[in-house]
Amino acid sequence: MKKNLLLAFVLVCLAQNLKAVLISDFGDVSFTIDSGTTSFTTNQTSTVTDAAGSDDNVFAGTFATTFDATGYTNFFLNAKVTGTNPGSSFSVDFYDASFTETRSYTAFLSDFGTGSYVSVALTFVSETSSFNDFAGFQFTGGGSGSNSLAISFSNVSATTIPEPSTWLLLSSGLTTVVILHHRRRK
Repeated sequence: MKKNLLLAFVLVCLAQNLKAVLISDFGDVSFTIDSGTTSFTTNQTSTVTDAAGSDDNVFAGTFATTFDATGYTNFFLNAKVTGTNPGSSFSVDFYDASFTETRSYTAFLSDFGTGSYVSVALTFVSETSSFNDFAGFQFTGGGSGSNSLAISFSNVSATTIPEPSTWLLLSSGLTTVVILHHRRRK
């Protein structure tokens, strides 16, 4: 019984460490569209922003609150493509509060579902300098502009990866539980 409680405790701790944290949704309260940069035709509701245009268009804006990304290593864009999915690449840039520093990521439109929202992992590409306060967001389609694209943006989120010392502690604890269990069986 004690070993089951210990194992459950370890798994709960690990699950809490990997839990996704919402950076912002793209609703009208949490996200302000930059109409000077955005080339998509947009329709923003209280929870999402629908965008229509071509596969090389831009969707940009600012978050209502700055997100401190310290310690977060994985970023996800939750969206769905409606209609034909051109499958081309796209880039996502996060900006600091002064909009001078960027951290860039990429992924493929083909990773999104058509008809249901899917969280797509963004792959790190580059950064202009090390910063952790995300204040703005820009989606840029990587297509040629010859394909139409209708996409509904739901939210952007982040998760952490436990540090090596956390993995070491977890694995040593699990090893101890296995050894004790094995000794009791003998």
